[in-house]
Amino acid sequence: MNGLWTWESGLPLNFSASSTSLNAGNNGNQWPQQVAPVQILGNVGPGTYWFSPTSFANPVAGTLGNVGRDILSGPNLFSINGSIFRRFNLTERFKLEFRAEAYNVTNTKEPDLPDTTLGDAAFGQITTAHGSQSVQVNMNRLLQGSLRITF
Repeated sequence: MNGLWTWESGLPLNFSASSTSLNAGNNGNQWPQQVAPVQILGNVGPGTYWFSPTSFANPVAGTLGNVGRDILSGPNLFSINGSIFRRFNLTERFKLEFRAEAYNVTNTKEPDLPDTTLGDAAFGQITTAHGSQSVQVNMNRLLQGSLRITF
């Protein structure tokens, strides 16, 4: 019998905003201006927000926004995997091995990171699951079993 329990903090979020106010062409990167404390709302799905989008605004023209890198994290990652094995002696020469394995036993969904581009229609929302996140821990629940005869 064995198991694996994975519980990780979410991946860091990197925010961006339109760089047109910088007058730097395609070379400039712009960050939003944080105008209020950010609340983690924790909602997943279109029309609901992971964080409070009203905490951010476009910076004043010709200035950089004050939002730094990795100020927030996305959703946590959680997964439980396990397996059991058992060998039976059928005869002195033949042996039977039963194996059962389960992945993502709790069937916990893995939402992607929220949209962090200020000005996008989905800014602050998580609209997809298990699609674009770079670290993918769990998929849908998967159960499998097998029998093996050795001689």
